[in-house]
This record gives sequence, structure tokens and C-alpha cells, in this order.
Amino acid sequence: MKKLMNITKSIMWIIAILAIFGIQNNVQAAAGDKDLSFLEGYAQANSTVWTTAIQSDGKIVIGGEFTTYNGTARNYIARLNTNGTLDTTFNPGTGANSIVRTTAIQSDGKIVIGGYFTIYQDRPAAYITRLEGSDISLSTLTTSAVTNITTTTAIGNATITATGGNNPTRQIEWGTVSGTYTNSCSAGTGGAGSYSCNLTSLTPNTQYFFRATATNTAGTAHGEETTFTTLAANPTVTTQPISEILPTQATANATITDSGANNPERLIQFTTTSNNYTNPQECTANSGGVGQYSCQLTNLTP
Repeated sequence: MKKLMNITKSIMWIIAILAIFGIQNNVQAAAGDKDLSFLEGYAQANSTVWTTAIQSDGKIVIGGEFTTYNGTARNYIARLNTNGTLDTTFNPGTGANSIVRTTAIQSDGKIVIGGYFTIYQDRPAAYITRLEGSDISLSTLTTSAVTNITTTTAIGNATITATGGNNPTRQIEWGTVSGTYTNSCSAGTGGAGSYSCNLTSLTPNTQYFFRATATNTAGTAHGEETTFTTLAANPTVTTQPISEILPTQATANATITDSGANNPERLIQFTTTSNNYTNPQECTANSGGVGQYSCQLTNLTP
């Protein structure tokens, strides 16, 4: 009987221990408990972290007195993945030359840091500088058709499909020889989307080659080259005095000072009412270029 009681007590102890173990394993982590998914088992920074800033993607920028993180050289500035491991895609190179005390993330993702440093990546940076928050690549863009073409102006158009991580300076460049662009207009700095600027001082009836460009900190990207032709200019002509006047005919004279795109058809119109050329009579001197021309006015009334 005594032996049976001892066995019963042993079983009860085992049940109690298992119950306690089960309760402990079902307890939820409470607010303020260490997050075991963050940096558990990692060496972390080798000295004080003074400042942190959270990016929109959850990554963590840290600054302080450390010079390594998890054994990797990081001079006073580093970025961590969401689990606290080192983000190796963010490589500050030589970094700062002294302590980083404050960090801030701008709305465009760039990182502002301040501290005791005077150099960053071997360049002067007196106590404050700004870092790129993401890898910057060339923008991607397409050249669109020119619109509103006149004899001497047009509107250049393009579309940026990807900025490359940094809003570019947007331009249209053009020239009269393929691959050679002697002029440009600017649409300022902007993000993805369409942009336009004015092409001016063009020559009438001339073919132009043009393309879009976008320049960010990674360099200048170019859209494809395309062409347009300006409109031909109207001829310029002055009326000269009538000569060889007879009762029913006379010789009309005029001078072309600019023929425009090509030799125009040359006419003289006449009527018996001042400035009324709704249904005028006319004579022709056929086509011709710059210079004087004449034709005969006939069937006049004495």
C-alpha cells in the first residue's frame, strides 16, 4: 500500500511539472519583453549607438561611436535590416571620421546625419551631411513627338518612366545633324511622368533631330532620337509702281525679298475698289524666287 502511494505521488509531481512547462510555453510575450526575433545571437555594434531612424521600408539607420557591426567595418554609420542584421546593400565606405550623434530620414528617403565628424567618404562634411537612402541608377525615359510646330518654335515632349531613385533634371536637346545637339531647353527637376519645354530660334522649313535627357546623381540618361520639320515661312513681297499704262492695259510690278521655303507662284491682283480683293482680277508671272517680277493687267476700263 505504501509503495502504491509513493508511485501515485511521483505521477502527480510529473503531471505538475508538465503543466507548469506547458503554461510557460504558452505565455505570450508582454509589452517591454525582449523581442527574440531581433538580433538574438548576433555580436551587434562594437561601441555606443547614439541615434536611430526608421526608413519607410522598416530598415533602421544607426549612428554612434562604433566602427564595426557584426564584425564588418562601419565607421559611425550603418543600416540594419528589420531583424537587426547588417544591411550590406548600404555601404558607406570610409564613412564618417568621427561620431554620428543624430539621424533623420527625409520624405524622399535621403538620410541626414549630424555629429562630431568633419569628413565623410574622404570629402569635407563639417558636422552635417546628407546620404542617399537607396541605390541610384540612371533614369528611364522616352522621347515623345514634338507638338505645336511653327516656322521657328515647337514644344518638345518626353516621359520619365522611372527616376532611378533620384528626381532628375529634365531636358530636350536638338540640332540639325543626327547625333549632334547644339541646343537644349529645360523642364527643371521632376519625378516620373511627362514633361515639356519650348524649342525656340528654329529655322523655317528645316529638319531637326531631337531627344530627351534626364540627369540625376548617377548620370545622364537619353531617350531615343527622333525628328521633326519646322513649317515653311511665307514669302515676303512688296508692290511696286505700275508702269506702261495704256487705256485698257498696264504693266504691274512687284519684288520678292524672301521666297520662303521654295519659289512661290507670283501673282498681281487688281480691283476697282480699294482693299477689296474678294473676287479680284489677276495676272500671273509664274513661279520664281527672290527678285522683281511683272505681269500684264488687261481688259481695263479707260
